[in-house]
Amino acid sequence: MKKFIFSLILSLPFMMFVSCSGDAESYEPDTVLTVDHTVELSGVTLLNDTFYVVAGNTIQINGVAVKTVSAQTATLKSVLYFLDDKVIASKNRGAAPNFTVTDSQIGKHYIQAAATLLRSDDSVTGMSVSLPLVVVSDASQLPSNAPAVGTYSRTVRVRK
Repeated sequence: MKKFIFSLILSLPFMMFVSCSGDAESYEPDTVLTVDHTVELSGVTLLNDTFYVVAGNTIQINGVAVKTVSAQTATLKSVLYFLDDKVIASKNRGAAPNFTVTDSQIGKHYIQAAATLLRSDDSVTGMSVSLPLVVVSDASQLPSNAPAVGTYSRTVRVRK
């Protein structure tokens, strides 16, 4: 009996150590963040959620807007802009510079905007949107039912 009690007393510190829970759960936000992630481009036309541009023309990325549509809010901190996974620009808010598409870029591409957000619970999260871009050799190759070249935006709802 003494051995049993002695073993129990010796194992008590180990039981307390094993029963402690980690703090990893406390870093997880307790609510879901849902935002409308909008990218606005000029010098393009938009048809069926795809942007079109004529080779040799300049595209202006006017910026990214993030509008919270959930109980938890977030503030836009910085944005990285990409064309086919190659960085075009990095901005702390504000617009990216213009970029000109060339004849060598004719075909399908993607413009990506990766945003860093500060959530209302002081955690940081990232969200990105990828938008299809088709570069054509001349204006006659634009889809016949496409609207005029101008400024268009695309909004994607992101839940994180």
